Amino acid sequence: MTLILSNDDVDKLLTMPECIDVLEEAYVELIEGRGVNRTRSDCITPTSRPDAVYGSSPMDGASSQNLALEQIRINSDIA
Repeated sequence: MTLILSNDDVDKLLTMPECIDVLEEAYVELIEGRGVNRTRSDCITPTSRPDAVYGSSPMDGASSQNLALEQIRINSDIA
């Protein structure tokens, strides 16, 4: 099942100490070969504004053991 969370949703669900604990566990899984991730890819394209570009940056990873989840974060912005 896909669950879409905004930054505000995450702020309400996870404290910074909890986030650090989960990240530590995820990095251990990654180091031990039980987790995977891909390097962020940046897709930059012109917009109709001459002073701005659109950027999309997906990042994803998965864990097969303790966390048993897959996630993707997509940053999308006009700068």
